[in-house]
Amino acid sequence: KREKIEAQNEADNIIYATEKALKDHGDKIGDDEKKSIQDALEELKKVKDTGTPDEIREKIKKLGEVSQKLGQAAYQQAAGQEAGGGEQTQEKSEKAQEKKGKEGEDVTDADYEVEK
Repeated sequence: KREKIEAQNEADNIIYATEKALKDHGDKIGDDEKKSIQDALEELKKVKDTGTPDEIREKIKKLGEVSQKLGQAAYQQAAGQEAGGGEQTQEKSEKAQEKKGKEGEDVTDADYEVEK
C-alpha cells in the first residue's frame, strides 16, 4: 500500500510539472510532440488512482520519454536568456569583487553571545 501511495505522489508531481512546462513552453514544440505528451499525461492520470505501482511507474517513464523535447525547449530558452544578460552579470560581478577587495581588507571574524 505504501508503495502505491509513493507511486501516486510521484505521478502527481510529474503531472503537475509536465502540465506547467507544457503551459510555459508548449508553443516551442511541434503539434505532434505536444499531442503525444498530452496523451501520455492522460494515460498517467487514468492509471494513477486505479493501477498498480508498476503500471503507474511505467506510465511515468513513458511520459518522461515523450516530454524530453519539452525540456529541451525550456533549456534552450533559459540558455538564450542567460546569453543576453551575460555581459551585465559579468560587469556586476567584477564591480562586486572590487568592492569586496576594498572593504574586506580589515575583517575580523568573531563569535559572540547576547546577555539578557
